[in-house]
Amino acid sequence: MRRTSTIVAIAGLIAGSTLLGACTQESATVPLSLKMYIQLSPGQLPAFEEARARSIEHRTNNNYPWTEYVAITENNLVRIWVNLDNGWADVAARRAWFQDNPVGAAGASPLGGGDLLGTEISEALPEYSYVPDNPRVPAGEVEFIREARVFPSPGNGAGVQETMGAIRDALQEAGSDQTRYVTRNLIGRGAFSFSVHYMASDAADYYASRQAMQPIFDRIQARGNGNARRIRNINWISRDDLHYTPAD
Repeated sequence: MRRTSTIVAIAGLIAGSTLLGACTQESATVPLSLKMYIQLSPGQLPAFEEARARSIEHRTNNNYPWTEYVAITENNLVRIWVNLDNGWADVAARRAWFQDNPVGAAGASPLGGGDLLGTEISEALPEYSYVPDNPRVPAGEVEFIREARVFPSPGNGAGVQETMGAIRDALQEAGSDQTRYVTRNLIGRGAFSFSVHYMASDAADYYASRQAMQPIFDRIQARGNGNARRIRNINWISRDDLHYTPAD
């Protein structure tokens, strides 16, 4: 049975139709996302799934108000992506919620025996993102997210952003139907990097779209781009059954 997903993150990306709305809305508040990374050992996935079910129950019973998306890589790296639409105010409010509703007392730890690798806080960058009017893969059908984690060379953050803007403009000029969502990682394990998310229905769909976009990338790279010190590619698979959506 085909799963449907509201992720368009960043995974969670990441992330969802809510995040796309945050990316395009005009607001004095900059939407943020908090991402938690958990490494599972072989055979630990069932324990994590059980722990996640307890976490969802704990959140539901105590009116946890933030949407969460879960995605997992082929190497059992878990990402829990939390929408913080009210920016830093939500960071403080979420911290207060956990103080009032401790997960340990409820046996609702999110780790499930896995190792917490760290967390990070990111901000949406709509000025470098591209959301077509008619995306090839609608938000509710996104199951695969390719994340390109871009680490600028020292002092070249502005150059990386210029390149991202050029890619956005080129996609728009070409009438591309590929959604491209960009965030800047501010605090945590990915600080001082950017994340570029490409939304697809599956891996084959992503690579087919990538091939269609390759002339754009080649043309921009031909201008000379030494601004990125390192680029790390990550393939995320949505786990719709492990998401959490607060009640209306």
